[in-house]
Amino acid sequence: MDKKITPYMKIGALVSIPTIYYHETIEGQPLCGSPYKMLDWKYYGGYAIGAVASGGISYKIKNWLDVFAEAKIIALSYAPLKGKMTRYIDIANGINIVDTLPINETHVNFSNTIESSSNSTPSTTEPSQQLKYHFPFSSWGVNVGVKLNFNKTYYRKHKGVNNGSENK
Repeated sequence: MDKKITPYMKIGALVSIPTIYYHETIEGQPLCGSPYKMLDWKYYGGYAIGAVASGGISYKIKNWLDVFAEAKIIALSYAPLKGKMTRYIDIANGINIVDTLPINETHVNFSNTIESSSNSTPSTTEPSQQLKYHFPFSSWGVNVGVKLNFNKTYYRKHKGVNNGSENK
């Protein structure tokens, strides 16, 4: 195999702190005077955990420059801790009424378990409770590009040769 061509594999953990913006259009009841509603939600809190792996080949053009091609896969899942409705527009009147709605309709807390009593009525001044669910952020693809190698040893060895001075 040519010394200029180098196969490689990489694997690692992936952690991020994402925010999801979700837009929803709901068909209503035309006879009730509200044919459509538009809702915008922001889901946030918590972190996404996953893994990333890739494999490819690198071709050395110069000591400081390589070109590469690799296949990459990312396995990532995110379960937000909170949600907030940022817009609620009734298309019939075009007005954003999110500020007039009670807290339990515009805010939500997600958890692994929900404890409720059949006698209790939900509080309108506290966020509603829902079971946590996971959004898949997984993907795969091909990456092609250049890699610059910043190898200090190479530059120290060749410093005198490149600029005409002696190494000290």
